Amino acid sequence: EGDSELGAVDDDQDAFVVGLENNAGGTAAVRWMKQYDGGDADAALDVTFATGGSIWLVGEYDGALDLGVSGVPSQPAGTSGGFVVKLSAETGSSVVGLGFGGSGDSGITAVAPFGGGVVIAGYASGNYTFADQEAVAVVEQGTIFVAALDGDANVVWFTPIMADAGTTPRDVAVDDDGFIAVVGDATGDLTVGADQHSGDDTTLDAWVILVDPNGYPIWLRADGAIAVDDRALGVAIDPTNGEIVVVRSASTHIFG
Repeated sequence: EGDSELGAVDDDQDAFVVGLENNAGGTAAVRWMKQYDGGDADAALDVTFATGGSIWLVGEYDGALDLGVSGVPSQPAGTSGGFVVKLSAETGSSVVGLGFGGSGDSGITAVAPFGGGVVIAGYASGNYTFADQEAVAVVEQGTIFVAALDGDANVVWFTPIMADAGTTPRDVAVDDDGFIAVVGDATGDLTVGADQHSGDDTTLDAWVILVDPNGYPIWLRADGAIAVDDRALGVAIDPTNGEIVVVRSASTHIFG
């Protein structure tokens, strides 16, 4: 926030990404910097490399965010939207991207390589449209979602999952067969097929959802046994046995 080497802003919060390279002697040098200012609060929340060495950045924004690409709509005052943008690793220039939003808060919070593109996860509330996919959330509820994008940021599939407001994906991982593990936290209820988790609407519970390569949710696991906030902060899939390791703020858990 405020003035920085990235640029002067008007006391708001900007999203930024910095490309670094190794210098002689093992020190890091700045290759390029990109700063994005859309409104009151903009944030870059995750980044990954994908096929061809491209960089994919995701986050959330208010107002009108200029990513240097088309397809990023302005957000109404007081609401946030989500964005994803593909960048050149050499220059940091925007190649393709998209944004979405609606009548409530939205954001894209996690990204990982998937096929020739990426898989992303995020949250939304109210009535919203993601690319050509429209989802309508009932009052006092929202959705989380998982979506696959190809290398040109076109939507391959989009899967909304009903959840109480305040449910947030935090990380995503993909195994060698294309199965996707999404982790996050929630205070309220979350349902995937026959698997249901009921929160107490007060403390955060950690959860993990397994999704198949075509975007179909397979199962949900959640833990609300402890009376303290328990955020799922990261996830990895063991390539040797398929175990899903979830790093949580209150513990570390392994799912088979």
